[in-house]
Amino acid sequence: MKIKIAIMLITLAAMSAQAGENSNYVNTKEYLEDFYLNKVVAEQGDANVQANLGRLYEEGRVVVQNHKQAAVWFRKAAEQGLSASQCFLALMYRFGHGVPQDYKQAAYWYSKAAEQEYSIAQKEIGDMYYLGLGVLQDYKQAASWYSKAAENGDVGAQFKLGLLYAAGRGVVQDYKKAYVWYSVAAANGYILSEESRDIVAELLDPTSLLDAQSQATRYFERYKTKK
Repeated sequence: MKIKIAIMLITLAAMSAQAGENSNYVNTKEYLEDFYLNKVVAEQGDANVQANLGRLYEEGRVVVQNHKQAAVWFRKAAEQGLSASQCFLALMYRFGHGVPQDYKQAAYWYSKAAEQEYSIAQKEIGDMYYLGLGVLQDYKQAASWYSKAAENGDVGAQFKLGLLYAAGRGVVQDYKKAYVWYSVAAANGYILSEESRDIVAELLDPTSLLDAQSQATRYFERYKTKK
């Protein structure tokens, strides 16, 4: 049975990759048969196949796009602890995509994924705390989650951590730390961070700026965006 599941997982991955290359993919009997074989495995409880089915329904590959069905399969995988599916499900709840909009459910599932070191979810739950969506607004909690995500290489979180240090929200105001995180985000390709970094640089004395630049270099090597 394990060998059969492994083969089906490989087949499903290949199906997903080929979908974008074959305009007649949805109508191809062979791939539809593979899809339904995988659906059988998913119904037997394989979380990875459940997650892949969620993606296929969400993207409209092999089968007609169906956001509600995508949410059903993401939930099944999420309930088994799959962090990516927990994050997908949270996203759907946040924006009412395939499910009724529910910020509390979004925050719940983002938290589940974030606790498993899923950096995207760590950044997103940081946003929820920052904006007060589904949770009480709490800048300290936002800063804590942004920090975790930033150290896990999430460039958006690196930029937002810089914002918090610059504004003194949830953390003690510290222009040097703001410069460091803005610099890391910019080095990781977040273009908007460059202007913010340059503005903060003007608030630092020459010695502090040199120290911040040195620290930014070290941080960039340590917290590069994960490809």
